[in-house]
Amino acid sequence: MSNTESKIDTHAWVEQSKASPSTYRQRRAIEIVLRAIAISDPYAKVFMLKGGILMGLAYGSPRLTADIDFTADFEPTNKTPEEIKENLERYMPPAAAQLGYTGVKLKVLTVRGLPKKFYPDADAPAIKVKIGYAEQNTKSEHALERGVGEQIDIDVSFKEPGKSIQILNFSDGESIYAYSLHELVAEKFRSAIQQPIRKRNRRQDIYDLRWLIEHNEIKHDDRNIILNNIISQCRARGIEANSTSMENPEVKARAAADWSTMNLEVDELPPFEESFECITEFYRSLPWAE
Repeated sequence: MSNTESKIDTHAWVEQSKASPSTYRQRRAIEIVLRAIAISDPYAKVFMLKGGILMGLAYGSPRLTADIDFTADFEPTNKTPEEIKENLERYMPPAAAQLGYTGVKLKVLTVRGLPKKFYPDADAPAIKVKIGYAEQNTKSEHALERGVGEQIDIDVSFKEPGKSIQILNFSDGESIYAYSLHELVAEKFRSAIQQPIRKRNRRQDIYDLRWLIEHNEIKHDDRNIILNNIISQCRARGIEANSTSMENPEVKARAAADWSTMNLEVDELPPFEESFECITEFYRSLPWAE
């Protein structure tokens, strides 16, 4: 596993959303959760951030998301969901205090292992956590006590072969672990390729991949690492990736199915055909040995 380091400014990311009160409240809650992980003894170095929040914080993506995605570098047990709940409940209050959000209250609403019947022994087990948040001494706090109101989701995945990791350093010295650019690109290609198998549509991966490709200098050595990570991630899911995997018509059809709904997440949505061709051309350009 290789490590690099990057600086992020979570406070600036939160302040960017101040014109939208709902997004501002949401981002403050997300910042508190990230800080709670950073100061947590059990999870600070075994939870790796990925997904849309990483896209926004480290790569400037404008896509809005309320999901916090992690990969966990340890084996899950039947006790893990409850341990994660206890950990968050312990560290979220001091995290809020450190950030100066003393009027923000967070509460773990539900924690469950997935898939329900096979966790933790499934090939790809995960834990989903729902966290509610509210301003103290408001009507929203009363809603939070009833388990309703504004919420964010945390998804924790297990048994993923992450190799390229970066350390994200906050401006005040705290840090969290996260997928590197190589691992993030590889994961999103793997997810796109896996759509027909999982019977899911993943239009956000196409948008994210185009953003990453167009806003980062990806050199030949980087492409070698990305390719190796794609092959590794796919094999962990029983898939043998090759240079034509993205040309599967069902991969494209599933990615295109809900493309227009991305208008809710970004101000300027690029054309799907143009975006899919951009990332498919990049995928084909990787140094395949075939």
